[in-house]
Amino acid sequence: LSDQQAAQVWRMVSAKVAPRAIVDFMAGEGCNMIANDVANLTQRRFSGMDTASCKDMAGFIVYLEAHAYEVRWCLDMNDRVVALFFTHQKCIQLARKFNEVVIMDATYKTNQLKLPFINMVGVNNIGCNDKTLSTFAIAGAWITAENESSYTWVLEQLNNTVYLDGKWKPALFVTDQETALVNGIESIFSTSQHILCYVHLSKNLKTNTAKYFTSVEEFDKADRFFKRMCLAATRDAFDCAHDSLMSLALKSTNDKGAGVKAFLSR
Repeated sequence: LSDQQAAQVWRMVSAKVAPRAIVDFMAGEGCNMIANDVANLTQRRFSGMDTASCKDMAGFIVYLEAHAYEVRWCLDMNDRVVALFFTHQKCIQLARKFNEVVIMDATYKTNQLKLPFINMVGVNNIGCNDKTLSTFAIAGAWITAENESSYTWVLEQLNNTVYLDGKWKPALFVTDQETALVNGIESIFSTSQHILCYVHLSKNLKTNTAKYFTSVEEFDKADRFFKRMCLAATRDAFDCAHDSLMSLALKSTNDKGAGVKAFLSR
Protein backbone atom coordinates (compact mmCIF):
# COMPACT_ATOMS: atom_id res chain seq x y z
CA LEU A 1 0.00 0.00 0.00
CA SER A 2 1.10 3.54 -0.68
CA ASP A 3 1.15 5.99 2.21
CA GLN A 4 -2.01 7.58 0.83
CA GLN A 5 -3.79 4.22 0.57
CA ALA A 6 -2.69 3.23 4.08
CA ALA A 7 -4.02 6.52 5.43
CA GLN A 8 -7.34 5.88 3.67
CA VAL A 9 -7.59 2.40 5.21
CA TRP A 10 -6.77 3.75 8.66
CA ARG A 11 -9.48 6.42 8.37
CA MET A 12 -12.01 3.67 7.65
CA VAL A 13 -10.70 1.53 10.52
CA SER A 14 -11.03 4.52 12.86
CA ALA A 15 -14.62 4.98 11.65
CA LYS A 16 -15.31 1.31 12.54
CA VAL A 17 -15.90 0.22 8.95
CA ALA A 18 -15.92 -3.58 8.71
CA PRO A 19 -12.73 -5.13 7.24
CA ARG A 20 -14.71 -6.78 4.43
CA ALA A 21 -16.21 -3.41 3.46
CA ILE A 22 -12.75 -1.82 3.53
CA VAL A 23 -11.43 -4.53 1.21
CA ASP A 24 -14.33 -4.00 -1.21
CA PHE A 25 -13.87 -0.22 -1.19
CA MET A 26 -10.13 -0.45 -1.80
CA ALA A 27 -10.74 -2.93 -4.63
CA GLY A 28 -12.84 -0.25 -6.29
CA GLU A 29 -9.84 2.07 -5.95
CA GLY A 30 -7.66 -0.45 -7.77
CA CYS A 31 -5.96 -1.78 -4.64
CA ASN A 32 -5.95 -5.54 -4.12
CA MET A 33 -5.94 -6.56 -0.46
CA ILE A 34 -7.56 -9.05 1.93
CA ALA A 35 -9.07 -8.72 5.40
CA ASN A 36 -5.80 -9.87 7.00
CA ASP A 37 -4.06 -6.89 5.41
CA VAL A 38 -6.43 -4.60 7.32
CA ALA A 39 -5.60 -6.39 10.58
CA ASN A 40 -1.86 -6.18 9.89
CA LEU A 41 -2.07 -2.47 9.13
CA THR A 42 -3.95 -1.88 12.38
CA GLN A 43 -1.29 -3.83 14.30
CA ARG A 44 1.50 -1.76 12.75
CA ARG A 45 -0.39 1.42 13.56
CA PHE A 46 -0.12 0.60 17.24
CA SER A 47 3.38 -0.88 17.07
CA GLY A 48 4.79 2.36 18.45
CA MET A 49 3.62 1.18 21.87
CA ASP A 50 5.98 -1.78 21.69
CA THR A 51 9.07 0.26 22.51
CA ALA A 52 11.57 0.02 25.36
CA SER A 53 9.86 2.84 27.23
CA CYS A 54 6.50 1.06 27.12
CA LYS A 55 7.66 -2.44 27.98
CA ASP A 56 7.65 -1.54 31.66
CA MET A 57 4.39 -0.55 33.32
CA ALA A 58 5.48 2.98 34.20
CA GLY A 59 6.34 3.69 30.58
CA PHE A 60 3.02 2.30 29.44
CA ILE A 61 1.13 4.52 31.90
CA VAL A 62 3.08 7.56 30.72
CA TYR A 63 2.24 6.65 27.13
CA LEU A 64 -1.48 6.44 27.90
CA GLU A 65 -1.53 9.69 29.85
CA ALA A 66 0.37 11.45 27.07
CA HIS A 67 -2.44 10.44 24.72
CA ALA A 68 -5.19 11.91 26.94
CA TYR A 69 -6.22 8.69 28.69
CA GLU A 70 -7.48 8.68 32.26
CA VAL A 71 -5.38 6.00 33.98
CA ARG A 72 -5.74 4.40 37.42
CA TRP A 73 -3.58 1.64 38.89
CA CYS A 74 -3.47 -0.52 41.99
CA LEU A 75 -0.27 -1.55 43.82
CA ASP A 76 0.38 -4.53 46.04
CA MET A 77 2.47 -4.50 49.24
CA ASN A 78 5.65 -4.68 47.17
CA ASP A 79 4.66 -1.66 45.06
CA ARG A 80 3.99 -3.81 42.02
CA VAL A 81 1.11 -2.90 39.72
CA VAL A 82 -1.55 -5.61 40.07
CA ALA A 83 -4.37 -3.85 38.21
CA LEU A 84 -4.56 -1.11 35.60
CA PHE A 85 -7.68 0.77 34.45
CA PHE A 86 -7.91 3.25 31.60
CA THR A 87 -10.52 5.23 29.72
CA HIS A 88 -10.58 8.22 27.41
CA GLN A 89 -12.59 11.43 27.46
CA LYS A 90 -14.28 10.52 24.18
CA CYS A 91 -15.32 7.19 25.69
CA ILE A 92 -16.60 8.92 28.82
CA GLN A 93 -18.72 11.30 26.76
CA LEU A 94 -20.30 8.45 24.81
CA ALA A 95 -20.90 6.41 27.97
CA ARG A 96 -22.73 9.31 29.60
CA LYS A 97 -24.77 9.96 26.47
CA PHE A 98 -25.72 6.30 25.99
CA ASN A 99 -25.86 5.09 29.58
CA GLU A 100 -28.51 2.41 29.23
CA VAL A 101 -26.23 -0.65 28.98
CA VAL A 102 -22.70 -1.67 29.98
CA ILE A 103 -21.39 -5.00 28.67
CA MET A 104 -18.41 -6.46 30.53
CA ASP A 105 -16.33 -9.40 29.40
CA ALA A 106 -12.89 -10.83 30.12
CA THR A 107 -10.58 -11.92 27.32
CA TYR A 108 -7.46 -14.01 27.77
CA LYS A 109 -3.94 -14.37 26.34
CA THR A 110 -4.26 -11.18 24.30
CA ASN A 111 -1.15 -9.52 25.72
CA GLN A 112 2.47 -10.35 26.41
CA LEU A 113 1.93 -11.03 30.11
CA LYS A 114 -1.16 -13.22 29.51
CA LEU A 115 -3.21 -11.16 31.97
CA PRO A 116 -7.02 -11.14 31.85
CA PHE A 117 -8.25 -8.04 30.06
CA ILE A 118 -11.62 -6.67 31.16
CA ASN A 119 -13.41 -5.06 28.24
CA MET A 120 -16.23 -2.60 29.01
CA VAL A 121 -18.41 -1.43 26.13
CA GLY A 122 -21.70 0.41 25.73
CA VAL A 123 -24.44 0.21 23.11
CA ASN A 124 -25.64 3.25 21.22
CA ASN A 125 -29.36 3.70 20.54
CA ILE A 126 -29.02 4.90 16.97
CA GLY A 127 -30.96 2.32 14.99
CA CYS A 128 -34.27 0.54 14.89
CA ASN A 129 -33.22 -3.04 15.68
CA ASP A 130 -30.38 -5.13 17.07
CA LYS A 131 -28.73 -5.38 13.65
CA THR A 132 -28.24 -1.63 13.31
CA LEU A 133 -27.10 -0.89 16.87
CA SER A 134 -23.37 -0.88 17.55
CA THR A 135 -21.06 -1.02 20.54
CA PHE A 136 -18.48 1.54 21.59
CA ALA A 137 -15.57 1.35 24.01
CA ILE A 138 -16.09 2.68 27.54
CA ALA A 139 -13.00 1.48 29.38
CA GLY A 140 -10.53 -1.36 29.73
CA ALA A 141 -8.59 -2.93 32.58
CA TRP A 142 -5.92 -5.54 33.19
CA ILE A 143 -6.01 -7.54 36.40
CA THR A 144 -3.71 -10.21 37.82
CA ALA A 145 -6.39 -12.19 39.64
CA GLU A 146 -10.02 -12.86 38.75
CA ASN A 147 -11.44 -12.44 42.23
CA GLU A 148 -14.06 -10.22 43.82
CA SER A 149 -11.59 -7.64 45.11
CA SER A 150 -10.05 -7.19 41.63
CA TYR A 151 -13.41 -6.84 39.91
CA THR A 152 -14.64 -4.49 42.63
CA TRP A 153 -11.57 -2.30 42.17
CA VAL A 154 -12.19 -2.10 38.41
CA LEU A 155 -15.84 -1.20 38.97
CA GLU A 156 -14.85 1.47 41.49
CA GLN A 157 -12.59 3.09 38.90
CA LEU A 158 -15.38 2.89 36.32
CA ASN A 159 -17.72 4.56 38.79
CA ASN A 160 -15.24 7.28 39.79
CA THR A 161 -14.20 8.24 36.26
CA VAL A 162 -17.05 7.61 33.83
CA TYR A 163 -19.99 7.94 36.22
CA LEU A 164 -18.57 10.59 38.52
CA ASP A 165 -20.76 12.20 41.22
CA GLY A 166 -23.37 9.47 40.96
CA LYS A 167 -24.62 10.79 37.63
CA TRP A 168 -25.27 8.94 34.38
CA LYS A 169 -25.43 5.58 36.19
CA PRO A 170 -25.96 2.69 33.75
CA ALA A 171 -29.38 1.10 33.88
CA LEU A 172 -28.18 -2.41 33.03
CA PHE A 173 -25.03 -4.55 33.16
CA VAL A 174 -24.61 -7.57 30.89
CA THR A 175 -21.97 -10.12 31.93
CA ASP A 176 -21.14 -13.80 31.97
CA GLN A 177 -21.78 -15.99 35.02
CA GLU A 178 -18.62 -14.94 36.89
CA THR A 179 -19.85 -14.70 40.49
CA ALA A 180 -17.04 -12.37 41.60
CA LEU A 181 -17.96 -9.87 38.88
CA VAL A 182 -21.68 -10.06 39.65
CA ASN A 183 -20.99 -9.44 43.35
CA GLY A 184 -18.86 -6.44 42.46
CA ILE A 185 -21.65 -4.94 40.36
CA GLU A 186 -24.16 -5.41 43.17
CA SER A 187 -21.76 -3.65 45.53
CA ILE A 188 -20.70 -0.66 43.40
CA PHE A 189 -23.72 -0.22 41.11
CA SER A 190 -26.48 -1.32 43.47
CA THR A 191 -29.22 0.55 41.58
CA SER A 192 -28.37 -1.02 38.21
CA GLN A 193 -30.04 -4.15 36.91
CA HIS A 194 -28.01 -7.17 35.82
CA ILE A 195 -28.60 -9.91 33.26
CA LEU A 196 -26.46 -12.72 31.89
CA CYS A 197 -25.13 -12.51 28.35
CA TYR A 198 -27.02 -14.74 25.91
CA VAL A 199 -23.84 -15.54 23.96
CA HIS A 200 -22.14 -16.95 27.06
CA LEU A 201 -25.28 -18.80 28.10
CA SER A 202 -25.60 -20.37 24.65
CA LYS A 203 -21.97 -21.52 24.73
CA ASN A 204 -22.52 -23.01 28.17
CA LEU A 205 -25.64 -24.79 26.92
CA LYS A 206 -23.61 -26.41 24.14
CA THR A 207 -20.72 -27.31 26.45
CA ASN A 208 -22.96 -28.89 29.06
CA THR A 209 -25.79 -30.48 27.08
CA ALA A 210 -24.87 -31.06 23.42
CA LYS A 211 -23.34 -34.44 24.28
CA TYR A 212 -26.72 -35.75 25.40
CA PHE A 213 -28.59 -35.05 22.16
CA THR A 214 -28.99 -37.80 19.59
CA SER A 215 -27.96 -35.55 16.69
CA VAL A 216 -26.56 -32.13 15.89
CA GLU A 217 -29.88 -31.19 14.32
CA GLU A 218 -31.78 -31.95 17.51
CA PHE A 219 -29.37 -29.85 19.56
CA ASP A 220 -29.76 -26.97 17.09
CA LYS A 221 -33.51 -27.10 17.73
CA ALA A 222 -32.84 -27.00 21.46
CA ASP A 223 -30.54 -24.01 21.02
CA ARG A 224 -33.31 -22.14 19.19
CA PHE A 225 -35.79 -22.83 22.00
CA PHE A 226 -33.18 -21.70 24.52
CA LYS A 227 -32.65 -18.46 22.62
CA ARG A 228 -36.40 -17.84 22.77
CA MET A 229 -36.21 -18.29 26.53
CA CYS A 230 -33.36 -15.80 26.87
CA LEU A 231 -35.03 -13.19 24.67
CA ALA A 232 -38.59 -13.65 25.91
CA ALA A 233 -40.30 -10.37 26.73
CA THR A 234 -43.07 -11.93 28.86
CA ARG A 235 -43.38 -14.73 31.39
CA ASP A 236 -45.81 -16.58 29.13
CA ALA A 237 -43.33 -16.50 26.24
CA PHE A 238 -40.56 -17.71 28.56
CA ASP A 239 -42.67 -20.58 29.90
CA CYS A 240 -43.72 -21.61 26.39
CA ALA A 241 -40.10 -21.74 25.18
CA HIS A 242 -39.02 -23.57 28.35
CA ASP A 243 -41.73 -26.21 27.94
CA SER A 244 -40.82 -26.69 24.27
CA LEU A 245 -37.15 -27.15 25.17
CA MET A 246 -37.87 -29.69 27.89
CA SER A 247 -40.29 -31.59 25.66
CA LEU A 248 -37.63 -31.82 22.95
CA ALA A 249 -34.96 -32.85 25.47
CA LEU A 250 -37.19 -35.61 26.81
CA LYS A 251 -37.53 -37.13 23.34
CA SER A 252 -34.16 -36.34 21.77
CA THR A 253 -31.53 -36.98 24.45
CA ASN A 254 -30.03 -40.20 25.74
CA ASP A 255 -30.69 -39.22 29.37
CA LYS A 256 -34.37 -38.26 29.00
CA GLY A 257 -33.63 -34.56 29.43
CA ALA A 258 -31.82 -34.86 32.78
CA GLY A 259 -28.75 -32.95 31.57
CA VAL A 260 -30.80 -30.09 30.16
CA LYS A 261 -32.89 -29.90 33.31
CA ALA A 262 -29.76 -29.79 35.48
CA PHE A 263 -28.29 -27.01 33.32
CA LEU A 264 -31.44 -24.90 33.53
CA SER A 265 -31.54 -25.35 37.31
CA ARG A 266 -28.02 -23.97 37.86
